[in-house]
Amino acid sequence: MSDHIKIAAKLPRCRYRANGVQRVFTFDFAVFRPEDVEIRIDGAPIAAGYSVAVDLLGTGAATLDAAPADGAIVTLSRRLVVRRETDFQEGGELRAKTL
Repeated sequence: MSDHIKIAAKLPRCRYRANGVQRVFTFDFAVFRPEDVEIRIDGAPIAAGYSVAVDLLGTGAATLDAAPADGAIVTLSRRLVVRRETDFQEGGELRAKTL
C-alpha cells in the first residue's frame, strides 16, 4: 500500500447489526495499516479473533473468526496514533521538503 492516501472528510466509523452468521464487515474510511482499525462488539473492544485486510485505497474489511451473536452491534473505527516525527527549531531553517 502507498504511504500517501487521501483521507476523505468522512466519519471514520461503520456500524453493523450482526445477524449471527455474517463474519466479514467492510469499512470505507481510509487507514494506513490493519492495526489502525479497532473492532468493538456491543461497545467492548476485541483484541483477538479477527483479521483485517486493507486495499490500495486504504479501505478494506475485517473478518471475525466467529460470527457475533444475532442483534449484536459491530463497530469498526479508525484509531490512528498521532505522533510528531519532526522537530523544528525556533529560528531554524524551514525547508519545503521537510514539510
